[in-house]
Amino acid sequence: MNPAVVIFAIQSAVKLGQKTYDVLVDSTQAKPLLLPVGDLAGSIAQADAIAFFDRPENQALVDPGGPYAGFDGKDLVEAYRTIQKLTEELNGSPEDAVAIISGLHEFEQQKKEFGPRPAWQRILGTIVEIGVDYFVANPPAMGKNSAAQQIVEEFLVGIQDIPFAEGKPTDIVGGTLEAGLRALGDNANLISNDDRVHVLLGGVTASLYNELQGADGDLGELQRREDLFKRITASIIRGGAGAVAQNADLFIRGDKPATVAVRSTLTQMLEGVRDQEHLFSNDALEALFRTALTATADNAPLFTDRKFVQAIIRSTVIALTGPEGSELFPAAVVATITQTALQTVGENTATLVDPAHPERQIIADAVVAIAHGLATDLAGTGSVKDLLSTPHIVALAESVFAEVAKHPEQLIAGVDNDARRTVLTQVIASVAMSLGDRPGTLVNGATFGELTHTVLTITLKNRDKLLDLQSPDPRTNLVFKTLVALASEAGSGRDSRRLLDREVFLATATRVLRAVSDDFDPNQPVGPGLVGEAMAAALVLATGTLRHRINGGNLPLLTDGLLRPALLGELRLADSQAVEATALQLLRAA
Repeated sequence: MNPAVVIFAIQSAVKLGQKTYDVLVDSTQAKPLLLPVGDLAGSIAQADAIAFFDRPENQALVDPGGPYAGFDGKDLVEAYRTIQKLTEELNGSPEDAVAIISGLHEFEQQKKEFGPRPAWQRILGTIVEIGVDYFVANPPAMGKNSAAQQIVEEFLVGIQDIPFAEGKPTDIVGGTLEAGLRALGDNANLISNDDRVHVLLGGVTASLYNELQGADGDLGELQRREDLFKRITASIIRGGAGAVAQNADLFIRGDKPATVAVRSTLTQMLEGVRDQEHLFSNDALEALFRTALTATADNAPLFTDRKFVQAIIRSTVIALTGPEGSELFPAAVVATITQTALQTVGENTATLVDPAHPERQIIADAVVAIAHGLATDLAGTGSVKDLLSTPHIVALAESVFAEVAKHPEQLIAGVDNDARRTVLTQVIASVAMSLGDRPGTLVNGATFGELTHTVLTITLKNRDKLLDLQSPDPRTNLVFKTLVALASEAGSGRDSRRLLDREVFLATATRVLRAVSDDFDPNQPVGPGLVGEAMAAALVLATGTLRHRINGGNLPLLTDGLLRPALLGELRLADSQAVEATALQLLRAA
């Protein structure tokens, strides 16, 4: 298949007008490239026709293999009349008409070469038809070396190795070319390399063609897939273009591995979202394919051959939409969190992928852990979930995924395979339950996410002290006891100046939890009650003798500074004079 010949056929059809072009290339005519194309006034002498074809520049038309080979007499006159008519329609010279007839003849010969493969004859006709429609609607795209012309040419190169068969759905070829022209026709900057164009378009076409064949004769399923591809193909091509333009390394191994990578990645993505496509907008699928192809480019030997993309997407979607996940994650976040999950795995394969067990999806386990941690049976009835808007849920998931990528074994491994007794679940549940029945007085959606991340990072450094994983009940955790002491004191009414806004509560909780992690000795008779006492002492000073020295900015530091010596037995919080003296030292140092 010569792309230049096909491009010429498209350009000729645009110049001539579709009806004239159809006559010239209609292979059902007994003598194609002849008539009817309209009559000229007057008659043409046979001698004039013979003289025209005897010219050296025109002899190829009647030589063996030419469009008018073997013509004589009346037929030769009719051929000459055709050339004259085309010259008139083109407002040009006979040379222009001769060039078009010769080029279209070459196109017809190329189509005939696919005689044993009639599917390819239809495909070539479809490509020309789509090209004509596009270039008629976009005349500037006819320019030499235009992005649209490049797309058509490279599309032809990209699909040559696809084994199209008669009786199989081939409409996907036209649909993919149309989508490619829509997506890239005026965006040549998305792909600056010809090889990348045909690798992308060829890989996408092969994947979608195989998907249609996978309908296994089920007309309903075939129609469903065709409708889906009409909706998403342009978005997929845009997403793929963005990925391949930014990942040149994917192509240094040659066309075939790159095409396989594109085809395999798209096939896996489509399988991953199977039956849940309604949760993914066109923009979401564009972003997901870009992420998936980037992940494949970064991990080509692993991701191309083992269906990891499919496993990651599928398991994450199931976790988000399953019984536990659907209680927390609205449909609106499924696409974004799935993309984030795939990106996280792609960037952290060493910790998140086990090549021997692709079915083990740690990132999906993290989704389940988040859902468990905020479920009523662990988080209590405080309605923390009501504080979380869609962006807050996405931000929480992103934060958790980042930590899971660093510490998967520590965060996800459950005691006795109990998903409720993982570090991740227990931390989230401890934070949520500690905030009580009115969590909105202490945090909003954003600060809840920040507090959870902070507690998670602190707990990871001392989890055996701060968590009790022998019980699924968060109330047995020192993390919970510390935070609930702070929350209780914050709601005690002692803060008459209202210093403990949400940001100050977050800062205080961060400092206090670190102090407990560092200095609390569970074998000493003093218990977590010291946390509440330290905050109470700080609030008493803030409303009393040191009112003018304490504010929301230094209250967290003061609470921390009183708690640490108390935990070490160096300060009695009941001794008001000692507490005030310690506070003054802390404030001066600050």
